[in-house]
Amino acid sequence: MNPGTDVHKKQKVYEKIDMITTLISDNINIVKRSGTTNFDISDYQLDSKLVFNIKAAIAATDIIQDDDLKSLNKLYKKHQQLNKIFTER
Repeated sequence: MNPGTDVHKKQKVYEKIDMITTLISDNINIVKRSGTTNFDISDYQLDSKLVFNIKAAIAATDIIQDDDLKSLNKLYKKHQQLNKIFTER
């Protein structure tokens, strides 16, 4: 997306980023509470850092890259599935 274009699309991306960040945080908290070693919290923390870096890049440049959107969608699907597994226990 070019700088200054489609404010609504940018807002939707920010909303999705916030949703992904919350989902990752929830997953980290669930794993910590469960005390299991089957899931790697450090991997989830790296995911959270990646999401933050994407958000910071969008805020700094006002440009939304297609690769960033693909990464966000991949992380969303990953953590949505993990959350489903964690909450079905």
